[in-house]
Amino acid sequence: MARPAERHLVLAFVLLLVYATHTLAQPDPPAKEGWKFDDNSRSSWDILWTCVSTIFACTWTTLHMPLPKRDETDVVHMCSKLMAWIYAILAPELFAVLAAEDLWQARSVAARCNAAFLAVESENADASSSWSETPAAQTATNPANRWRATTDEWTFPVQPGNVVPLIQAGVVKPSHLRARDIEDRAKADSFAKAFTILQSSWIACNVIARKAYGLPISALEISTVAYVVCAAITYAVLWHKPKDMVTPIVIPFPYKRNDENMPGQIMEALDESYGRWMHISDTTTDQTTPMSDFLLLPLMILIFPVVMTQAFFRSNMLKRTIRKFRNRRARHLSPSENTPPMSEGQTRDKEAPRDEEAVQEGEGPSNEPRSSIEETEKKSEGDQELLTVRVQVQQNQMLIVTAVAFCGIHVAAWNSSFPTKAEQIAWRVFSLVALGMAVLYYLASWWQDIELWRKWGPDGRHQNGITQPWTLWDVAWISTVGIFYSIARWGNLILMFVALRALPPGSYTTINWMSTIPHI
Repeated sequence: MARPAERHLVLAFVLLLVYATHTLAQPDPPAKEGWKFDDNSRSSWDILWTCVSTIFACTWTTLHMPLPKRDETDVVHMCSKLMAWIYAILAPELFAVLAAEDLWQARSVAARCNAAFLAVESENADASSSWSETPAAQTATNPANRWRATTDEWTFPVQPGNVVPLIQAGVVKPSHLRARDIEDRAKADSFAKAFTILQSSWIACNVIARKAYGLPISALEISTVAYVVCAAITYAVLWHKPKDMVTPIVIPFPYKRNDENMPGQIMEALDESYGRWMHISDTTTDQTTPMSDFLLLPLMILIFPVVMTQAFFRSNMLKRTIRKFRNRRARHLSPSENTPPMSEGQTRDKEAPRDEEAVQEGEGPSNEPRSSIEETEKKSEGDQELLTVRVQVQQNQMLIVTAVAFCGIHVAAWNSSFPTKAEQIAWRVFSLVALGMAVLYYLASWWQDIELWRKWGPDGRHQNGITQPWTLWDVAWISTVGIFYSIARWGNLILMFVALRALPPGSYTTINWMSTIPHI
């Protein structure tokens, strides 16, 4: 008698044989028609123009580029935006994840800044003494706000790591960064976003209606719906973030760059880890894009998607966040006003911060034992590490949701008509590979998150630290996943356009009532 494993193998073979027989026995599909010009029905150009314009709107309008540097030319900035747009076409789900990270960081900055505003202006605090998500997003996601020394005209960026000490010192106030001023400098408003959503919704409704009427749907139309879904998610999390600001907001600063009367708390906020001083006269010079950037562009596009995500999640965001919060001892120790100011040209020993010297000498309002202070700092660092890991887990969850939605819609075009059987098989393979790579990346990231939780110490901190150096295995599997995913995405992009050269006759049939809805 056959064993269960053998019976299952035989059953699977029989089912495969039945499926193959059923597929081969199907009648030949109707003859396909080539490129069809405009007539009384829908033409090939109508399909192409509607889908391409929608994909362009769903990718270009979701780009929220950082504020250009002072020494960055318009050509370089536009090239950077074009490269980001290509990446958005290749992997729009990653931009949705990055948008979610910006939202979480903006809310965190808004909460910390509003708490600082409330503490400084507790007596006359009102609704105007707080920041909404719009100014917080500008502070969190770019160094868009720059205050300057009004005498010698030097600027320094205001960032999440140094904005709270500046608020506590009375340098930054709610009126310095109003939502109205930011929106006035932005290049897009809620109306433009709503118009894009309406156009995208028309495409989605058209695809659903054609499916309900039993009409053929091209792979390009189904792919357009995938871009619409990713754009809707990105808009939902970036609705309050201003777009394409190119001019910084200047906040007046009451001290010179090397003013000896500058309080120690402000000096701590001017640490070089937050940025560098730049004179206001340092404007853009004749600068061109290096030829190496254009030569490396194909390689960057090929391996960008997953490599960028992993580098951002595992390295940049974690290291930047932990480093800043570890250096901010001033959140627990208030520097004494009697601390001698730093003279011009004097440097501070990074191994012995100013607040530690004040504690050793008994200065300042905080006279707690050193062991108690260190325990408080360790607990704060542990809380920040825990928060960082939680945000990382949420980002991975956001990534798998958007990736499955985007790649899954491409898989839904499994039975779409293609000019040849080989192209249809290639579409299926590319769609499955892209979906599989996204799931594989999530599972690997999920396993790394589990390892982080397992090694959490009893003192509330990670035993080895959460910013570990990359291993050869990390580089190997991330590069492999990124390359396979990029190849699959490029394959789908090419196939969905070349499939327009031969479509079933029903693809050119127009649903009359859909034509009455305004669209482009």
